[in-house]
Amino acid sequence: MSAIDFGPVAAGATETRSITVKNGGTAPLNLFKNWTTSPAFEVTPKQVTIEPGGSADIRIDYTSTGDDRESSLLKFFTDDPKQPVRSAFLVGNQPGLGVGRPLPETKLTLLEGEEWSTADHEPGNVMVLAYFATF
Repeated sequence: MSAIDFGPVAAGATETRSITVKNGGTAPLNLFKNWTTSPAFEVTPKQVTIEPGGSADIRIDYTSTGDDRESSLLKFFTDDPKQPVRSAFLVGNQPGLGVGRPLPETKLTLLEGEEWSTADHEPGNVMVLAYFATF
């Protein structure tokens, strides 16, 4: 199951994500019931036909009802005989580090004794930190 994270969203505000569904088959693919399990998440279109080799953009809107974590399943019912139901997990306002959240100030001493801090790096750039411990 795939996951789509909408990041932090203020109460009453809406954040949108789009996914592209591709038809790799030889017949038209009908998505005839697209829906979510929570009213905070809305999917459009509710149904679509995708020609062989074609694709369709599916829009998902998340309107936050507060500051707490909200989640939903996104469901596609299709006429694909091999996999008639597809699902994805949707989440908004996930606590902790995640999409759209700033990295908290982190300071550490490197093996060579040099000090390192996240504040020394320009915000907005991708940063990967790894911590290895042996117990």
